[in-house]
Amino acid sequence: MTRFNGIKKVASLSKGLKGSYSPYYLEVFYDVGDDVIWADEYYSLGHNQWSVYQDDDIIRVCSLSNPITMKELKELTITAMKRM
Repeated sequence: MTRFNGIKKVASLSKGLKGSYSPYYLEVFYDVGDDVIWADEYYSLGHNQWSVYQDDDIIRVCSLSNPITMKELKELTITAMKRM
């Protein structure tokens, strides 16, 4: 069963996001093997920084610049898993 460990922390972290015009944003990832979801935080005016993980079990879920609920994040993660 997939529990999406860390989803509450990411949703809470997103509460500080101020929209697409703010330089603060999150890149959300999910490790299928470890069942862990996390966010890398960035501060870039052009939103032009990102992470690349060289592990087939790690998938990029989304980039966030607005707050998100745990339910919405879970739906985005499931969609990203289907794209694998």
